Amino acid sequence: MNMVRAAGWFLAHVVWAIVLLVISPVWGADNEALERQFVDQVLPILRERCFDCHSHAAGEASGGLILDSRTGWEVGGVSGPAIVPGTPSESLLLKAVRYEDPDLKMPPDERLSANELKYIEKWIEQGAVDPRASAIESVDHSASSSSDGVLWSLAPIVQPVVPGLRSIGWSRAEIDRFILAELQRKGLKPVDDAERLRLLRRLHFDLVGLPPTVSDITAFESRFKVDRARAVEEVVDRLLLSTHFGERWGRHWLDVARYAESNGMAWNMTLPHAWRYRDYVIRAFNSGKPFNRFLMEQLAGDLLPSQCEEERVEGIVATGFLALGPKTLYEKESEIPRERCEWVDEQINTVSKAMLGLTVGCARCHDHKFDPIPTRDYYALAGIFFNTQILSGPKVGKPAEWKKAGSVESESIPISSAQEIFQARQLQENISELGAQLDQLNKRKKAEEKSQVAGQEGSSSIPRADNAPSQNLLQEIESVQAQLDSLNKQANPLEYAFGVQDAQAMEPSFIRLRGLWNQLGDEVPRGFLSSLKMSDEIKIPEQASGRLQLAQWISHSQNPLTPRVAVNRMWHHLFGRGLVETVDNFGSSGALPSHPELLDYLADRFVHELDWSVKKLIREIVLSRTYQLSTAVDAADYQIDPENRLLWRSSPRRLDAEALRDSILMAGGLLDTSPVQGSAVSALKYTMLTPGLVEKIHGSSQRLHRSVYIAPLRGQDTDDFLIAFDFPDPGVVIGDRESTTVPSQSLVLMNSPLVEESARAMAVRLLSDGSSMDQVKLVELAHKIALGRLPSPAEIDRAQAALQQFPGNQLQRWTAYCQALMMSTEFRYLY
Repeated sequence: MNMVRAAGWFLAHVVWAIVLLVISPVWGADNEALERQFVDQVLPILRERCFDCHSHAAGEASGGLILDSRTGWEVGGVSGPAIVPGTPSESLLLKAVRYEDPDLKMPPDERLSANELKYIEKWIEQGAVDPRASAIESVDHSASSSSDGVLWSLAPIVQPVVPGLRSIGWSRAEIDRFILAELQRKGLKPVDDAERLRLLRRLHFDLVGLPPTVSDITAFESRFKVDRARAVEEVVDRLLLSTHFGERWGRHWLDVARYAESNGMAWNMTLPHAWRYRDYVIRAFNSGKPFNRFLMEQLAGDLLPSQCEEERVEGIVATGFLALGPKTLYEKESEIPRERCEWVDEQINTVSKAMLGLTVGCARCHDHKFDPIPTRDYYALAGIFFNTQILSGPKVGKPAEWKKAGSVESESIPISSAQEIFQARQLQENISELGAQLDQLNKRKKAEEKSQVAGQEGSSSIPRADNAPSQNLLQEIESVQAQLDSLNKQANPLEYAFGVQDAQAMEPSFIRLRGLWNQLGDEVPRGFLSSLKMSDEIKIPEQASGRLQLAQWISHSQNPLTPRVAVNRMWHHLFGRGLVETVDNFGSSGALPSHPELLDYLADRFVHELDWSVKKLIREIVLSRTYQLSTAVDAADYQIDPENRLLWRSSPRRLDAEALRDSILMAGGLLDTSPVQGSAVSALKYTMLTPGLVEKIHGSSQRLHRSVYIAPLRGQDTDDFLIAFDFPDPGVVIGDRESTTVPSQSLVLMNSPLVEESARAMAVRLLSDGSSMDQVKLVELAHKIALGRLPSPAEIDRAQAALQQFPGNQLQRWTAYCQALMMSTEFRYLY
């Protein structure tokens, strides 16, 4: 055993030496990344939750603490500096927001979310990098409003005039003309086009989340030489038709839908039918379902008319969007009203952020402090969800109480056909009748046996055979038992899904004073946001929950938020940054659009020209010259726009966790690209999660399938590898994942069994497929598989030197080299 450990230690260090020799990986996050992290994650929290009391605009700042400039927190208030960079435990600001001191609780009206706390703690731990100058950053939201004072994102979409430009030949699409116009205004010039194989790799990862194969590379290079534009178009069209497109872009939506297969919270039970919603989302993106229909189905699919049985089931499954959030389960009947308020609050937060890009949940306790969302609007929406029944597993907390509260499956929705449901009910009635009949017969049998025993105790005679229960009774019992066995064999289990349905009786909605569930204020009619009006008013019938009308209002062609948010999310996934950086927040505290005319051009075109087609819009974007630029850095441009907000080049991006994991498996030839039927959670039914169960779920046969099929679990590490590379918290809406670069990731790549197994499989693959090749050709093949390109002469020389220096047999040497490629910067970044 010691020899094995020593060999493992030696192998790890040699692999690391090879990595340093072959390709220098990135160590640690650079200052620019930390600055962006502050701007993207921490500054919005300070603006929304702190500036109201701790800024120059607030007048006399509470406690003397100013947070709208770096100097403010460095100097601190009456208690001294608010932050000790690098030391969260000694930072007063963190103690205050954690509510650790009963006399120091900030903000006083509502605690920060777990995610917000995590961002602040991480920021301080990494040195509290704050790029703001010492000068005041006042809370001036005038720029967020149009000339008539309306929040920019709420203003109607007006189709802008496409710019007329010098150098018009540079543009390949209307998108390019908007980008180039802004570049010219700022004195910037775009860099050259991306190298062809880097562009191919970028397209593959952005559209399907997988690298191009060796045959893909060969075919593309051949067509590219003949006609560049046509070669790129053919690749894009092929990828858009691939079933992997839905797996890639469906996963983006699952982040927003806070999809998980366990409940989370104190009673973290498995959700065995959640996977149906996952598959619905993947199918929706693959089929090209119009995005407005996609949203409507998730809000009210059960209420929409259906043309066939399949469409009816799809509508029910789609409402899992509203049902699959984390829920605090009640233990006593008296807790139900309180918990219902929390469930409704979670639904409002999810719908408003995911579909409208607004933080409507902030208006639960008081009118929104920045956006035109009064408390009445919050409770108008709440009325819709108070009259909506959530069907996603038990509602009571204690597993022992689940059966007492009724059948567990009564808290989900049967999606079998009406005929199957009718037959199942008839069969169950017949089984119940036969069961009752059999019980009566067995009681008669026991009574006869008891009577005979009593008679024999008073007699000295030997018992006779005819003292047994009558032969007719025994035959009748045997006959009924046979019928019961036959019916039980015919019983096919019904299929269930999680979703919602309207309550049987509508109830009024009241404002909850200060957000408290038991402090009722004025009654509020069910409705929508008062700041958004349509030309045709949508009214909610008295005996309807209002979900169908909410779906119509959100997907209305005149609602400016929905298409703006949707196209911005697509842009974000293709460029690494949205035209509005705060993809989940289009309110006053969010970022302003970098290209407002382009955003409205795309939003208007998405609705009126492309009929809400996600695939068509993505196609237009990736065929633009802007998308196809290289990542080269021009020194003059960099001085003007170091963060590349105006898109004079393409910004390098790290692969997300799933794409990186899938690429490693694919390089080794281990990835099973077939869709997964069901989930590892399904067989567990409703079970409280334990460490042993989590390990069983993660060790299932699905581990070699695409990462989208790994069951995300709340309150548990979904997968060690995915967590290391910033897999999101499935408890909240996350449209913009973190993308960190830290030393621990290199250690994961060095020591992960997944990487080691894939590297060995890749080496076997090389030595098998390339058995007739010399070492140079094998190195070239390895680079094509892992990096999508041929190595340079210098890389070939370094590779050969490393392969000669490494001890062991041929397979061990090539395994180490393959792992080095997987650990490289180029493997996990798009350039």
